[in-house]
Amino acid sequence: MGAWGYGLFQSDADLDVMDEISDEAGKLAKDPDFTFWYPEKEKDVVEKLNEGLYHQLLALFQQKKWDHGVIYLTALTMQLGASISIEDLDTVRQTLTRTPMYDEAKAQMEKGLNGYKNNGKKWDFESPGIEETADNLTSSEKQSDNGKGFVGMNVFEDWNKRPKGMPGGPYDMENPEIWKLPAKAEKKPEQKATGTDNLGKKEMLKAWLGSWA
Repeated sequence: MGAWGYGLFQSDADLDVMDEISDEAGKLAKDPDFTFWYPEKEKDVVEKLNEGLYHQLLALFQQKKWDHGVIYLTALTMQLGASISIEDLDTVRQTLTRTPMYDEAKAQMEKGLNGYKNNGKKWDFESPGIEETADNLTSSEKQSDNGKGFVGMNVFEDWNKRPKGMPGGPYDMENPEIWKLPAKAEKKPEQKATGTDNLGKKEMLKAWLGSWA
């Protein structure tokens, strides 16, 4: 499954980035079990973020020029209701303007940055998870399939909703040449994002491949 929506946290690549951010946070916090995603000890996680961990991670990702890391770090922090300084919020706003994202995801982030109260209240980006998305399929959608015996949920199967303004490259969604399958596709080992701003290409590649499965 590549992507089940165009919002934040609605693709396999988004989940990979979340894991990468949690790993980096765990290194700085010296906590190998650190996670942003429904942490068991949420109070401890929020406390660490408030005590400077968020700002440390923000500075680290800026140094690495990992714009998507900056955006998703902030989104995860907002979902937990942790504190973010006005200066850091301004930095994220500036980063967002130059970061290629799905239109829906960017709109969600803009709304969050403008509405976040910094009072300990969690921000809800209203992005349905994969299970909720499956539960919300209409009766006709559940009864239909892609000819292979299962219902396809990959949003890239809808050709009218291709992402706009994504990074260029061999899998540029605005480039019709990508739909020509190569004669021989050389399989290369997948690499996790380690500071390189490669979320857009990775996300498109995984979703595109999923649509052909």
